[in-house]
Amino acid sequence: MIKKTEAALSKEVFAGKSKIFSKYGPTAIILGATEGIGWAFAEELAESGFNLYMISRRQSALDKRTADLQARFGIKAVGIVIDLSRPDPWKVIKDEIKEEEYGLVIYNAAASPIGSFLDLNLESARKTVSVNVAS
Repeated sequence: MIKKTEAALSKEVFAGKSKIFSKYGPTAIILGATEGIGWAFAEELAESGFNLYMISRRQSALDKRTADLQARFGIKAVGIVIDLSRPDPWKVIKDEIKEEEYGLVIYNAAASPIGSFLDLNLESARKTVSVNVAS
Protein backbone atom coordinates (compact mmCIF):
# COMPACT_ATOMS: atom_id res chain seq x y z
CA MET A 1 0.00 0.00 0.00
CA ILE A 2 2.77 2.47 0.87
CA LYS A 3 4.57 1.83 -2.42
CA LYS A 4 1.44 2.83 -4.34
CA THR A 5 1.30 6.05 -2.38
CA GLU A 6 4.99 6.76 -3.05
CA ALA A 7 4.60 5.92 -6.73
CA ALA A 8 1.48 8.06 -7.01
CA LEU A 9 3.27 10.96 -5.35
CA SER A 10 6.28 10.73 -7.65
CA LYS A 11 4.05 10.42 -10.74
CA GLU A 12 2.20 13.56 -9.71
CA VAL A 13 5.41 15.46 -9.04
CA PHE A 14 6.97 14.36 -12.34
CA ALA A 15 3.91 14.67 -14.57
CA GLY A 16 5.77 17.17 -16.78
CA LYS A 17 9.03 15.20 -17.05
CA SER A 18 10.56 16.95 -20.03
CA LYS A 19 9.83 20.31 -18.43
CA ILE A 20 11.57 19.26 -15.22
CA PHE A 21 14.62 17.97 -17.09
CA SER A 22 14.93 21.14 -19.16
CA LYS A 23 14.65 23.27 -16.02
CA TYR A 24 16.78 21.26 -13.56
CA GLY A 25 18.80 18.73 -15.60
CA PRO A 26 21.04 17.06 -16.42
CA THR A 27 22.13 15.98 -12.92
CA ALA A 28 20.36 15.60 -9.58
CA ILE A 29 21.47 14.69 -6.06
CA ILE A 30 19.19 12.56 -3.90
CA LEU A 31 19.90 12.04 -0.21
CA GLY A 32 18.10 9.02 1.23
CA ALA A 33 17.88 7.56 -2.28
CA THR A 34 17.78 3.81 -1.75
CA GLU A 35 14.31 3.23 -0.33
CA GLY A 36 10.86 4.71 0.07
CA ILE A 37 10.09 8.08 -1.45
CA GLY A 38 13.77 8.75 -2.18
CA TRP A 39 13.91 5.63 -4.34
CA ALA A 40 10.67 6.61 -6.11
CA PHE A 41 12.23 9.99 -6.92
CA ALA A 42 15.40 8.27 -8.17
CA GLU A 43 13.41 6.04 -10.54
CA GLU A 44 11.36 8.91 -11.91
CA LEU A 45 14.36 11.18 -12.40
CA ALA A 46 16.35 8.39 -14.09
CA GLU A 47 13.42 7.66 -16.39
CA SER A 48 13.38 11.38 -17.26
CA GLY A 49 17.06 11.18 -18.24
CA PHE A 50 18.71 12.70 -15.18
CA ASN A 51 22.14 11.49 -14.12
CA LEU A 52 22.09 10.88 -10.38
CA TYR A 53 24.28 11.15 -7.34
CA MET A 54 22.58 8.92 -4.80
CA ILE A 55 23.45 9.35 -1.12
CA SER A 56 22.89 6.65 1.50
CA ARG A 57 24.54 5.04 4.52
CA ARG A 58 24.47 1.53 3.06
CA GLN A 59 26.97 0.56 0.34
CA SER A 60 25.15 -2.64 -0.65
CA ALA A 61 21.86 -0.82 -1.22
CA LEU A 62 23.59 1.89 -3.25
CA ASP A 63 25.41 -0.66 -5.41
CA LYS A 64 22.17 -2.50 -6.16
CA ARG A 65 20.11 0.63 -6.85
CA THR A 66 22.69 2.46 -9.00
CA ALA A 67 23.27 -0.67 -11.13
CA ASP A 68 19.52 -1.10 -11.56
CA LEU A 69 18.98 2.47 -12.75
CA GLN A 70 21.96 2.38 -15.10
CA ALA A 71 20.74 -0.88 -16.68
CA ARG A 72 17.12 0.21 -17.05
CA PHE A 73 17.58 3.83 -18.13
CA GLY A 74 21.14 4.16 -19.44
CA ILE A 75 21.96 7.05 -17.12
CA LYS A 76 25.00 7.70 -14.96
CA ALA A 77 24.20 6.82 -11.34
CA VAL A 78 26.88 7.30 -8.69
CA GLY A 79 26.48 6.08 -5.14
CA ILE A 80 28.05 8.03 -2.28
CA VAL A 81 28.13 6.36 1.12
CA ILE A 82 27.94 8.82 3.98
CA ASP A 83 26.39 9.05 7.41
CA LEU A 84 24.67 12.43 7.40
CA SER A 85 25.02 12.69 11.17
CA ARG A 86 28.78 13.15 10.84
CA PRO A 87 30.25 16.64 10.91
CA ASP A 88 30.10 18.48 7.57
CA PRO A 89 28.62 15.77 5.33
CA TRP A 90 28.30 18.29 2.48
CA LYS A 91 32.08 18.54 2.18
CA VAL A 92 32.27 14.81 1.42
CA ILE A 93 29.44 15.11 -1.10
CA LYS A 94 31.06 18.13 -2.81
CA ASP A 95 34.40 16.31 -2.98
CA GLU A 96 32.72 13.36 -4.73
CA ILE A 97 30.74 15.48 -7.18
CA LYS A 98 33.66 17.80 -7.88
CA GLU A 99 32.76 20.38 -10.52
CA GLU A 100 29.74 18.63 -12.05
CA GLU A 101 26.73 20.89 -12.46
CA TYR A 102 23.53 19.84 -10.77
CA GLY A 103 20.21 21.59 -10.77
CA LEU A 104 18.16 19.59 -8.31
CA VAL A 105 18.75 18.35 -4.75
CA ILE A 106 16.20 16.15 -3.02
CA TYR A 107 16.79 15.77 0.72
CA ASN A 108 14.84 12.70 1.70
CA ALA A 109 17.10 11.41 4.47
CA ALA A 110 15.88 11.21 8.03
CA ALA A 111 16.79 9.58 11.32
CA SER A 112 13.93 7.99 13.23
CA PRO A 113 15.00 6.38 16.47
CA ILE A 114 12.57 3.96 18.02
CA GLY A 115 11.10 4.97 21.36
CA SER A 116 10.61 8.19 23.20
CA PHE A 117 12.97 11.02 22.26
CA LEU A 118 13.42 11.79 25.96
CA ASP A 119 14.63 8.23 26.54
CA LEU A 120 17.39 8.39 23.90
CA ASN A 121 21.00 8.53 24.97
CA LEU A 122 22.77 11.78 24.17
CA GLU A 123 24.63 10.42 21.13
CA SER A 124 21.43 9.07 19.51
CA ALA A 125 19.65 12.37 20.15
CA ARG A 126 22.58 14.30 18.65
CA LYS A 127 22.59 12.12 15.51
CA THR A 128 18.83 12.50 15.11
CA VAL A 129 19.01 16.29 15.32
CA SER A 130 22.06 16.36 13.06
CA VAL A 131 20.40 14.38 10.26
CA ASN A 132 16.91 15.85 10.57
CA VAL A 133 17.80 19.48 11.26
CA ALA A 134 21.46 20.38 10.83
CA SER A 135 22.31 18.61 7.56
